[in-house]
Amino acid sequence: MAKKRIIAFSKQRDSIYLIVEKDKFFFDWLSTILFKSFKLSDVSKCEYTDKKGNYISKEKNIKDFVDKHESYIGLSDNAQVDIFYGLARAVIIVNASKKSKEKFMGVLEKHTKWKK
Repeated sequence: MAKKRIIAFSKQRDSIYLIVEKDKFFFDWLSTILFKSFKLSDVSKCEYTDKKGNYISKEKNIKDFVDKHESYIGLSDNAQVDIFYGLARAVIIVNASKKSKEKFMGVLEKHTKWKK
C-alpha cells in the first residue's frame, strides 16, 4: 500500500485534525489506519439493510463521497473519529485519550508522507 500524503495537520488538546488527499486507494489506507489504531473493522465497505430486509455489503467508491460525513463512535478508550469528505480532500478528526492518540500517531507515521 502506498503511503498517503497529509496536506495539513493540527494536534490540539483532545483532538487530532488531518487533511488528506483523496484517491482510489483512500479507503484502503483509512481501513489500515483505523484498524491498527482502534481495531475498527473494514471501513472500505458499505454495509446496510435495504427496504426489503436484504443485507447489502459493497465496496465504497471514493467518487460517491463528496460533501458527506461519517462518524465512528465508541471505539477503544471512547475514541471518536469523524471524517468530512470534500471534492479532492478529506478532513479527519480524532478525539481520543492521550494513549490512543499516541498509538494513532505511531500508526499514521508508518503509513503517511508529509507534504512539504
